[in-house]
Amino acid sequence: TRFFFTATSRSEETCFQTLFPVPLRAVLFDMDGTLSDSETLHWRAYSNVFKREFPSFPANPISRRYYNTNIGGRTKSYSVAQILPNLPPSEVSRICIELEKEFEGLARKDLKCLPGVKELLQEVVCAGRQIALVTNAPPTEMAFSLACLDLSNCFDVRVAAGDAPQPKPHPAPYVEGLRRLGVRAKEAIAFEDSLAGVRSAVSAVW
Repeated sequence: TRFFFTATSRSEETCFQTLFPVPLRAVLFDMDGTLSDSETLHWRAYSNVFKREFPSFPANPISRRYYNTNIGGRTKSYSVAQILPNLPPSEVSRICIELEKEFEGLARKDLKCLPGVKELLQEVVCAGRQIALVTNAPPTEMAFSLACLDLSNCFDVRVAAGDAPQPKPHPAPYVEGLRRLGVRAKEAIAFEDSLAGVRSAVSAVW
């Protein structure tokens, strides 16, 4: 899969035709941090929840650097289990629910598309390419975020947490996206913003 870091401000109307080769059949997008600056809201959600639930957690208040290094681009269940290895599975699940609720409360007010995202999506559609969303977010959070961004009807295929055997950085989510689209990796391009996502996208073979 060819890979471009997300750069959502575009100065040329013809950049899609210029950058994307003729054999390209599909474009796959990450969600958090790629379609919107939702990673900032997730960081705030982790900071708020951890201060409330784990006041003695050594990394409180969670910095953006700590979030980017240990949390960003990974599933909530993986991140919480890695950060708090002694936490029982039932508590990991509960904290994940709290994180999702905290994020939704922030997103209702502050979640917006990054500049140029809607225009790029429209250009992909007009060029006759398929579009997929490939995210580590749970299905409910994915649907909520897309609704907030007014992008619910923009994707031919959606792959959320649980739709693939392993989450990013494993290639499985992008492999599943390619499979559902019916295209090969060399016929697709992925837009990502995290190292975990980059690893997933460039390792995907279908």
